[in-house]
Amino acid sequence: LGCGFVAAYAAENLGPEISVDIFKYPKDFTDYLQTVTPRFACFSNYSWSFNLTYEYALQIKQKHSEAITVFGGPNYPIEAPEQEKFLRRHPAIDFYVDGEGEIAFVELYKKLASSKFDVERFKKEGTLSSNTHYICGERFLCGEMLPRIQDVNTIPSPFLNGMFDKFFDSVLTPLLQSHRGCPYSCAFCRDGIDYMNKVRRFSQERIENEIKYIFDHRKVPNICFADLNFGMFKKDLDTTRLLSQLQEASGWPKFVEASVAKNHKQRVTEMANALHGGFYVGASLQSTDPDVLENIQRGNVHLDQLIGMAQESTKGNNPSYSEIILCLPGDS
Repeated sequence: LGCGFVAAYAAENLGPEISVDIFKYPKDFTDYLQTVTPRFACFSNYSWSFNLTYEYALQIKQKHSEAITVFGGPNYPIEAPEQEKFLRRHPAIDFYVDGEGEIAFVELYKKLASSKFDVERFKKEGTLSSNTHYICGERFLCGEMLPRIQDVNTIPSPFLNGMFDKFFDSVLTPLLQSHRGCPYSCAFCRDGIDYMNKVRRFSQERIENEIKYIFDHRKVPNICFADLNFGMFKKDLDTTRLLSQLQEASGWPKFVEASVAKNHKQRVTEMANALHGGFYVGASLQSTDPDVLENIQRGNVHLDQLIGMAQESTKGNNPSYSEIILCLPGDS
């Protein structure tokens, strides 16, 4: 989904100057590379896929030195000294885009185009590009951080523009996002940093159009939201009502996967009831040790609320869960 947002924004803003292909399955990407040498190979960096994507970057750079490799995503240190170490350990990464990537990638592309896509020249001249980090000899260069995108609706939907059509198969669960950012500052979470503190929500019209598009193309029974706090907005009830209407009419979705809002338990319970057992009611503790909670800057939901949620979920025949994270700072 992250790659899709960046690709959709780049395609709209760079127009016919570029063509974009997105890959999920390694075999598809491998087959593509047999016949195509990309000008840019861009990778979304998550802990579960980094070894694989970095190996692709290594192979691409070995076979096509003129190809430009760009990484972005949350599996990246927060502090500058650690960021530099990361990039020095992974020299096949030409550029790392920190934070939101849509505007930053278009700017990086345009600046590289001005250098005739000569990465060595670009780096030796010390050219800076927003949100972008790179290594040049003994130097670690970082462009200034752009402010977060205020209106996320300026990012085209990779569902509604057809970019994700090839991913509607019998395996992949459609992943969409109704908002970006998180108001909480949990120290164990990559999105607990100040940069991500403001929450930006996509329009309800766009969210509903994406759901209807997915419904028309669906081949699997579930849908998943990438939101950090699904249910924190009153409008999320409207989203759930649409899903409930589709569920009652067709049996889809069978289940809605999401990380639910921490402090809107009544709303979350109402959403779960609307989906007739197709939505988990979650209450995450992280830890019950007061010292650990202080270390991670986290406060737990009050026990009375947890008990109340459990009772409500039982009444509504809704599945429920809680979470504990092991080995947080201060654990024995």
